[in-house]
Amino acid sequence: MREDKVSQGVAELASIFSDSTRVRIVTLLMQENEGLSTLDICTRLDLPQPKVSSHLSLLLSHGAVSVARRGRQRIYSLSSAKVAYVLEDLVSLFAPKKRIALVAGNSTPPDANSEIRQCRTCYDHLAGVAGVELLQQMLSAGWLARDTNRDSKPTYRLTRLGTKSLSSREVDLDSALRSSRIFAYGCLDWTENQPHLGGSLGNAILNSIFSRGLVQRKTGTRALKILKPISSWVREASVPELKARSS
Repeated sequence: MREDKVSQGVAELASIFSDSTRVRIVTLLMQENEGLSTLDICTRLDLPQPKVSSHLSLLLSHGAVSVARRGRQRIYSLSSAKVAYVLEDLVSLFAPKKRIALVAGNSTPPDANSEIRQCRTCYDHLAGVAGVELLQQMLSAGWLARDTNRDSKPTYRLTRLGTKSLSSREVDLDSALRSSRIFAYGCLDWTENQPHLGGSLGNAILNSIFSRGLVQRKTGTRALKILKPISSWVREASVPELKARSS
């Protein structure tokens, strides 16, 4: 009986992703760390308010979103990062090799020089031009190696050099490795149509980049202000690392 209740509960929870409008709402909230009001969501998705309110009510009842007062407004945000991880995995199963625009009908990327395209967060990891370049630099430096065990999306493993290099940059590898999430995978970038680094490692690296003052959050947007070239983070302590690679 208990197993039946668990199965029923899981099925009910999974049903939040059975409607395309709810998927779009969740995807939009994944992209907005500050949360959004009902009106914001209606405007961004071009949907009538009664329909959005109905779906938000269902998401709230299942614990997928939370709501907080901000003045007179009710601001909705994801209740847990786990909601985003589930949706990311579902997307990778549905379209492992395709770029898929879940939020807006118009998927045209922003201008090449815009902040949101140059450097931003993709939920809790680095994205945009900066994120794509960082993954390429880490692969070229020999810090990561492509893992061929999964077909749905590219995954990566740390090399010995990568472990030493990231540890020297105070990346919390222990927490990343203990996480129940996928450790490191290629998350298809919305604007660049190339992968940036997702997973628990991607989050740990972003935290290191923040702590070292390379980027800074901007209120009300996922765009990040670049204070120092992110490539300098990769080049840091490069001499001993080159010696380690040749040894």
